[in-house]
Amino acid sequence: MSDAERARFEVLLERIETRIEILVEGQSTLVANFGGLARNVGILSATVDRLVDGQAALTARVGTIDTRVGNIETRVGNIETDMHAVKDHLGLNGTARTARRIAAKRPAKPRK
Repeated sequence: MSDAERARFEVLLERIETRIEILVEGQSTLVANFGGLARNVGILSATVDRLVDGQAALTARVGTIDTRVGNIETRVGNIETDMHAVKDHLGLNGTARTARRIAAKRPAKPRK
């Protein structure tokens, strides 16, 4: 092998070595970035878990509120029924009072 060929191969080997060093630096940068990405994915996963837990608690609270509203609706229905009965009794709902109720309110005639 001549000195010119040897010098040419050394130049080629130096270029290859430089490119390999660049590849190694790029690979280490990628590894570092993937480490940060993995950390960010972990943080995001924890955040999503907290959101899911919060959503479950919110769903439970909405269920409780729904039950309470149902109870209130039942009570209001009972009050309406009771008020209708009171209005019937007092003759305030537009219906005529029955003769028996009217007679019961009149004072009895004195007997002779």
